[in-house]
Amino acid sequence: MNQPSQEPLTNERLRPPPINPRAATADRKPRGCLFWGCATILCLVFLLTGLLTWGGYKVARIIRENTDEKPLSLPAPDLTDAEIAEVKTRVDIFLRAMQTGQDAPPLTLTEDEATAFLWESDEEGYFRDNVLLRFPDDRVAVLTSVPLSFLPFGMGTGRYLNAAAAILITVKHGVLFATLDSLTLKDHRFTEKDLAGARTRNLAKELYEDVDTARMLARIQDIRIGEGLLHIELTPAGTAPPAPDFGTEQTDV
Repeated sequence: MNQPSQEPLTNERLRPPPINPRAATADRKPRGCLFWGCATILCLVFLLTGLLTWGGYKVARIIRENTDEKPLSLPAPDLTDAEIAEVKTRVDIFLRAMQTGQDAPPLTLTEDEATAFLWESDEEGYFRDNVLLRFPDDRVAVLTSVPLSFLPFGMGTGRYLNAAAAILITVKHGVLFATLDSLTLKDHRFTEKDLAGARTRNLAKELYEDVDTARMLARIQDIRIGEGLLHIELTPAGTAPPAPDFGTEQTDV
């Protein structure tokens, strides 16, 4: 099957809509960088959906060739209700420590635990059954299967945007960096040229626009990913965080 030509994904095309991750209120628990980082990734997927629907009379063909009639089979986390409750409690304690400047032991999550926390924290239902997290190496692998019934004129009826992305996560100079490393849409893997612009953009940078979230992120000392585990360590309480340094990232944010 011939694939439609792909224009390079520029920073502007991959710019996610603004996200306000302000969650540090008296009656609402903070969601933290895991939730909002995945929200940014999902925004990226929806933007790719928008790219597919651009093109005038070619719209129907582009959607048909780049989407599927069936969703991906994403397995639910293999955890009991009690285990999920324990994960939520553990993550909430860790996030509260980030928020209040207290010490906390390192947080380690398995793939199922991270996915379950994402699903359970999603009050709007964007992630449940649609997003799966994997930690194969130093990247977060995100599998998503998005129903396209929201598209106008019935163009997305019975169609699913099935995508896989690998996100490189690092902490440099006191800043959390999340950069797109690879992207596959249906059976089309985007090339190095396609992703050239996207790889210069820190997907986590907009999180720093919220003062409270930026203060929480400044507590992260180290993130390690691999062998199915996500490991996050905080700086000791009372340690002055380094001034954020975004380096030479090529972005207009």
